[in-house]
Amino acid sequence: MLRPAALIFSLILFLSASVSSAAPFTTIVTPNQLGEPDLVSSLDTIYGPGGYVRITDAVDTLWTIQGTTFSVKAVSSFASSLVSFGLCIVCDGSDDITYTPSIDPNTKSILDLPLAANSNIADGIYSLFTDSTLADPNYAGSVGRVFSSPLLNPLGADHMVTFQVVGKPNTYIVAFEDWFETSNVASDRDFNDVALEITAYPIPEPGSMALLGGGLIAAFGLLRRRSKTA
Repeated sequence: MLRPAALIFSLILFLSASVSSAAPFTTIVTPNQLGEPDLVSSLDTIYGPGGYVRITDAVDTLWTIQGTTFSVKAVSSFASSLVSFGLCIVCDGSDDITYTPSIDPNTKSILDLPLAANSNIADGIYSLFTDSTLADPNYAGSVGRVFSSPLLNPLGADHMVTFQVVGKPNTYIVAFEDWFETSNVASDRDFNDVALEITAYPIPEPGSMALLGGGLIAAFGLLRRRSKTA
């Protein structure tokens, strides 16, 4: 018997009862209190209105990489400072995997970010992070480094929101907020400080990238074309 060749690339979502009771979306404040372009305007310029959809915050805290390469592009940044992007597992500064170059402030464009020379990615469960050079005593509200996992952030706050690019099930936009959630006007919670496009490319062997979070898993699978004769 001959089986037809198949290529399956799918997104599978599993939602537990505990997650369904949680708030699904962190609020993005618009318009921007400081007069900067808001996140939606930036994404509309690049992807077009309706070219992306918001992903619930229950799924974007941790990223599992298994046999898959990571592609990272800077989309926009309005942090008023240089911003860098990376991944970590322990997240104490000892296992940072970073991308270069740093992202220039007040920009809106697609820029490929290659891995730094001393970095390489192994299979594992990662948090995403960004670093802002704005972190100094003159800016009391600035966090500096913020993570995709609220458990690693000051005050346990959610500093990253995620969108999926329409028509590209393995491509996501992650956008970060780099200020404490305070009454300070700079704590605008606009999530436009840096936005990045992250894509997982399947490699020749079966591979997968999954977003994990609170009982919800988004999994990508690749089945190679093959035939079998009985």
